[in-house]
Amino acid sequence: MSRSVTRRTQDNRQALRSELLEQLLDVLERMLDDGADYMSITVDSLVTEAGVSKSKFYVYFKDKEDLLHAGFTRIVEELETISDRWWELGPETSRESLREVLGVILSTYRPRIPLLTAAYDSTHLDTAVAAKVTELTDSVIGSLRELIERGQRENWIDPEVLAPETAAWIVWMAERGQSKMVRGADDVEFERLVDACTSLIWNALYARAPIRTRTAGR
Repeated sequence: MSRSVTRRTQDNRQALRSELLEQLLDVLERMLDDGADYMSITVDSLVTEAGVSKSKFYVYFKDKEDLLHAGFTRIVEELETISDRWWELGPETSRESLREVLGVILSTYRPRIPLLTAAYDSTHLDTAVAAKVTELTDSVIGSLRELIERGQRENWIDPEVLAPETAAWIVWMAERGQSKMVRGADDVEFERLVDACTSLIWNALYARAPIRTRTAGR
């Protein structure tokens, strides 16, 4: 078989797997959102609800945990891309621009909360998922720490903030807050939660930055 044919075959398989992944993730998220416990969901119940054969599932996934790992990986990629919008903010950051960025991040996270919560809760059972969760958390904490330290050097983030500890606090509080409060919130409450998150982060990082206190003192 030629290299080009092999490549086309691999690309086709990847496309079919990606399509099936989305179909199964939609079903899994719906089941979780309806109150099902991740541990009680079986491959049989997933494929029955999705309307696909069990044999087709096992062509592309080893088991339910393999599906969860693939889904979590895809969501991580989405969230990392969206989070870049925050890391790119600089001295011109205003409360309004921060609120806009956080709103986009939380809106992206919102429909994925059931699956992400399942991934976090299953880390003690699945080493692959646990490694991916740790990778995501460490990456976000590291990026936020770099943002804080850069802002401190450039005087647009409070110099008294302890960068490593504050970054870790914000990320872990956000993770729990999203899974416990954003999940299930209606649209009005969601907007209030975005406002509250913006206030917390603005006051923790930006409000007492030298670039703002000097301006306020004029």
